[in-house]
Amino acid sequence: MLWITLLLFLVSSIIMAFLNDTAEPLSQTENRKKPLKVIKEGWKLIWDNPIIKRLHVLIIFEAIASVVWIAAILYVYVSEVLQKSESWWGYINTTFFFGLLVGGFIVSKLVHLVETHMRSLLIGSSFCVGLLTLFFGLNSIAILALVLSVLVGVVEQVKSITMNTYIQKEADAIDLPKIYGLQGALFSFLFGFSSLLFGCITEFTNVQLSFILAGTLLTASAIYLLFNRKAFPKTY
Repeated sequence: MLWITLLLFLVSSIIMAFLNDTAEPLSQTENRKKPLKVIKEGWKLIWDNPIIKRLHVLIIFEAIASVVWIAAILYVYVSEVLQKSESWWGYINTTFFFGLLVGGFIVSKLVHLVETHMRSLLIGSSFCVGLLTLFFGLNSIAILALVLSVLVGVVEQVKSITMNTYIQKEADAIDLPKIYGLQGALFSFLFGFSSLLFGCITEFTNVQLSFILAGTLLTASAIYLLFNRKAFPKTY
């Protein structure tokens, strides 16, 4: 499996070499900027744009809540709640990624519908992700866990695409690396800290409580989005 993974990475790297980048190259001034200055500019870009700033509130909630899908927690859920073998951890992962593929396919086929109802889709998919995560944690039926996993994947993909579309519509192309770079650092920091926190919750209480907390956080982020919906245009 490791050798196959290595081979796939090599093939993808070779394919990427043939990508045609039509973006304007950075100026010499941009290239010479110090890392701390770039980070500061990234924070300013996020803070000064009301839409991007509110989206990053969602990203913070998501970074904390998404740790329930890591192997360390999901495996405990499979073992203690579903009372199945470790192979079911693989089944849940597979169905989740299948859901991501389905969500991406749906968006690609309904582009016009998505673009004209962006705000509604973002709010609706945010609520769905939160509620489905709650149902997943409370569920103890193995087959139903697979169905819920697919549905989480579908709505998570729709939510992710909509959020990224908003960011890319609001920011200039030259500013996107600063925004996404800072976003990645913020997500990684929160994800790492939350892995420790939710790991302790799972260890000393029970794994279902971890999913309930994650689902509650995601639902709270959707409620926040609902109250701030006027900041988001319905379409571009």
